[in-house]
Amino acid sequence: MTSLGENIHFYRIQRNISRKELAEIVHVSPKTIGRWEINETVPSEEFIDILAEALGVSREKLYTREQESEEPKAEDAYLYDTIADRVQHVSSEIEDLGSYKSKEQDDLLDKELLKIRKKKKRIIIIFVVIAIVMIAAYYLDWCLNSIYSPFNK
Repeated sequence: MTSLGENIHFYRIQRNISRKELAEIVHVSPKTIGRWEINETVPSEEFIDILAEALGVSREKLYTREQESEEPKAEDAYLYDTIADRVQHVSSEIEDLGSYKSKEQDDLLDKELLKIRKKKKRIIIIFVVIAIVMIAAYYLDWCLNSIYSPFNK
């Protein structure tokens, strides 16, 4: 036999209702729902009927849900095995995809990265040369203006 809190939690999860949603229906806080579920506190009688209705069960079922046996049913075991097989299959496919990367692909990627780095260096050198030329032109202009300015008077 299970406790009231365990039953509230079980039926809430079974109905796919969040604590927040249940709290809004019952007009309490989500923390209160959490406390009820862990048997820290017990809901008052006025909330039991509201909880039962919100969870879609009778008041009695909310109190007396029999715990299901630990052994899975035959169809559940079949589903579990099927899912486990699919997970194993997908995992092996993912591992296979990772192994497709070859030495040639690595070398090709390295060459492309080297080309990009060379282009980047060229661009930086071009910017530096342009900056030097601009500074030289400004300095030359200044020199020429200072030399020829006495003759302009």
